[in-house]
Amino acid sequence: MQRFIALLAMVAFIGFGVAQRAHAQDATFSVQCQTDAIVFLLDGTPVIQVSKAQAATALQSATTLQQNQLIVRGSTFSVFALKSNELQVHFNSDPDGTKFIVSADICGTLAAPGVGTGGGGGVAVAVAE
Repeated sequence: MQRFIALLAMVAFIGFGVAQRAHAQDATFSVQCQTDAIVFLLDGTPVIQVSKAQAATALQSATTLQQNQLIVRGSTFSVFALKSNELQVHFNSDPDGTKFIVSADICGTLAAPGVGTGGGGGVAVAVAE
């Protein structure tokens, strides 16, 4: 049986922004948009986050080079910018079976530092895994 359960997505407004939900195996991933960050949650608990600026820079590289780019690797989860202009979070122990993919604009249009943002940068942070 295929380990990855088809993504079931719905968009809803909660908290600070838009949430995208999907089921992977027995876990539910979601996204919470914050002012300067994109937070990935597992069963409602934040597990890893990236700054919008760092995501934008990685997405620009991924789409230009046509090669997926690591944004941040935590001890349990990682976030990638995909060449298809999407963001992916997955368990490091089973990246193909637990991946959760969302559109790059899930939290609004992302602009790389210095491109329409007035400059500045960000740091990706792994949170409570």
